[in-house]
Amino acid sequence: MSEIINKVAKSGIININLEDYVPKDEIINFNLKQFLHNEEILIEKEFRTKVKSYNFKSLKNKVVGLYCDENIILPMWAFMLISCNLKKHNITFLHGDKKSVFDTLWLKNVKSLDASTFVNKRVIVNGCGNIKASEEIYIAITEKLFDVAKSIMFGEACSSVPIYKQ
Repeated sequence: MSEIINKVAKSGIININLEDYVPKDEIINFNLKQFLHNEEILIEKEFRTKVKSYNFKSLKNKVVGLYCDENIILPMWAFMLISCNLKKHNITFLHGDKKSVFDTLWLKNVKSLDASTFVNKRVIVNGCGNIKASEEIYIAITEKLFDVAKSIMFGEACSSVPIYKQ
């Protein structure tokens, strides 16, 4: 019987699993409506009092998704005031709910990828996974690889779709 040869391993193809760039930080929702009168109207004095008494230290070591329900209109200074309090406690925060913050951080991780690893390499960007990557993530990885990779493919080694070849 002949020896089994792993042709994929010998091909020099590099697999990129986008899930490797998923943010690891705990992300929490922080809805500004909790500081509003009856959770629907901003009364400045009451808002400031509630913000001042809030325990921002409880958010330490978390990434905060700062948002307010869509049906509530807030002045921009409300977001600025909360941002100052988060910043004062060295808390990482972004605008948006948990999902949009997750996507933003994932995109940031992909964009910060060191492309020098892929110079003149054949690269497959995995298309399957437990977490669905957005189109924006695939666009970012393509943009990152385009100028350096010998070829870009999508899918798995056993079944890939050619995307680009130098």
